[in-house]
Parts: sequence; C-alpha cells; structure tokens
Amino acid sequence: MKTMMLKFCLQTVFIFFIVDCFGQPCECTSKEAKNHNNEFCVISGYITEAKCISNDFGKEVFLDVGGNFPDNDLSVVIREKYFRNFSKAPDLLYKGKNVLIYGKIRMVKGKPVIVIKKESDIRIR
Repeated sequence: MKTMMLKFCLQTVFIFFIVDCFGQPCECTSKEAKNHNNEFCVISGYITEAKCISNDFGKEVFLDVGGNFPDNDLSVVIREKYFRNFSKAPDLLYKGKNVLIYGKIRMVKGKPVIVIKKESDIRIR
C-alpha cells in the first residue's frame, strides 16, 4: 500500500514538474495519441516490445506501446546519442512496463511517434 501511494505521489510530482516547465500538456492514452499530432503530451501506455536496431541513423531503440509493430498504438524512439542519458539500456529498462511518456507527438507514415532524449521523459508507473 505504501509503495502504491509513493508511486502515485511520484507520478503526480512528475506531471506537475512538466506543467510548470512546459505549460499544460495534453494527457492521453497511447490509443488516443494519433489525435494529438504536433502536441506535447503525457501519454500512458504499456510497452509491449522493446528492441535495439541498427539503421542509417546508427543504433536506435524502439519501444512499441499498445501492441507490437506494425499494429502498435505509438512508437517511442531513443537514438544512440541519447543512450548515455539512461541508467541502463533503454530496451531493457521498459519492456513489459506500464509507463508515462512525455514528449511531442509527430506522425510518421500515418503512425504517432515520440523521440525521447532522457530517462526523465519516461516514467515507470
């Protein structure tokens, strides 16, 4: 019970911090993210898959929220140059977790995507 209360308090402080620094972000679920293109939002969702892939940009971690790619609700991308901003490899930190994600939603090939740069942009709930 104390652990649940502590998690709730930390989530509340996280949201108030975001509001204080950036103004009022929208709040939505991963399923609703597609309706918030070019908006800063706090998105709640479940990381169903996490993978590190090498491509033209170097290495990137892709976190699939609300289903596995290509049927996921939202993709969270972490580029290799930001890996150092995380306490562990991001693909290991978040798979199978309920999270709150803060960032700007952009539509890429008809799907919502958020690029995050630091561990404080995503919180385990």
